[in-house]
Amino acid sequence: IEPRIVTAGLPGDLLQAIDGGIRFSRKLPRGWLHRQSMRRAEAGLFAMQQSHGGWFGTISTVFSLLAMRARGVRSDDPRIERGLA
Repeated sequence: IEPRIVTAGLPGDLLQAIDGGIRFSRKLPRGWLHRQSMRRAEAGLFAMQQSHGGWFGTISTVFSLLAMRARGVRSDDPRIERGLA
């Protein structure tokens, strides 16, 4: 039995179940559906970038830039440079 990550009760049980689902999904093979969903998420991220280069606020801009780098977007990409300006 895995140790609990939160206290018992409905909120804790829900978080425990979500954590278990995430751990299970990481063991599944990543095929066409995973690649397609990552491409769509990346396209949506680029589409939401505002004209000044940010994403609706400081925190969302930081997370968006981190997500782009995690996906392999180079740091000299114009979208990254606009986000950092």
